Amino acid sequence: VFDCLVRPIEKKYSLVYYGTYRPGRRLYLQKYLSESDFYLSSSAKNIRKFHQLCGINARFCDSLNWQQQQETLNLFNYSLYVEDEYTHTHYNFLANRFYECLKCNVVQFFDESCRTTFEQSGYPISDKYFVNSKAELEYKVATFDAKQCLSEQFSAWHRLANYEKKDVMQCLSALLTNH
Repeated sequence: VFDCLVRPIEKKYSLVYYGTYRPGRRLYLQKYLSESDFYLSSSAKNIRKFHQLCGINARFCDSLNWQQQQETLNLFNYSLYVEDEYTHTHYNFLANRFYECLKCNVVQFFDESCRTTFEQSGYPISDKYFVNSKAELEYKVATFDAKQCLSEQFSAWHRLANYEKKDVMQCLSALLTNH
């Protein structure tokens, strides 16, 4: 998956948050996405929850397409990573979003509340990619060079992601073959 990037295509959109609605993310989603020009991608059922339960009035769009070489995530320059409050103190693993963005050429910003998770993950995250507010996120999206940021993130994380992939594949193979 990480041996080569998804075929780069023209980036048509700025920033996206995508995923299902979870109550433990409500405060973070309200912090960044209420009355926002950023995109929020989820199923129709979840979009209602985002709107009704969080009061979010972002630019809603359908769930992303994950068909090989046609991943719609690749149309975005940036993504916002937030996690459930529970995850702040109970590390398990990084969300799939992290790896999907790495694969699809998307620069990632992380809410400051996720810092401990990334420290435990072993992935080196430059301070410049952590954000504390909607204003800070908007500023960075508007002023950072997406291609430079993508190159920095890919260089910092590619090798570790490939190592993780190889390790998981070996573990799965051993489990499935009873070795």
